[in-house]
This record gives sequence, C-alpha cells and structure tokens, in this order.
Amino acid sequence: MIEFTILYKDNSKKKMEAESRENLIKNFSANDATAFQEKVKQIHWTEYNTHYIEHVATGKVDRIPITDVVE
Repeated sequence: MIEFTILYKDNSKKKMEAESRENLIKNFSANDATAFQEKVKQIHWTEYNTHYIEHVATGKVDRIPITDVVE
C-alpha cells in the first residue's frame, strides 16, 4: 500500500492509503464521479527514492529525487 496525501482546494489535507494512484482516484470518486476534480488540488506520495506531486487541474506530475537521508 502507498500512503498518499491529498491536498484539497481549501488547503486542508488528508492521508489515504491505496494500492496505486489509479485506485486512490477510483475509491475517492466511488459515489461522485466529479468529486475528485472539483475538490482536490494536489496528490503527494513517495515511492522508492522519489517524491511525486500531481497537480490535478493540469495532470502535471513533478518528480523530486530524495537524495538526502537524515539518520
């Protein structure tokens, strides 16, 4: 499971788990097909050594390498 952080257009945040980004959107929109596009500003998640930020309005995904590890 991947932990996603949903940033809403009102700047509130919610953490959700899903097996993939596609499943996250499917589950989010289960009762309202347009809810995701209308309410969500960004999706954040980390896989391996990369942090991803998807800008929902444009579909653009920023990939930020994680190079500094704090121990």
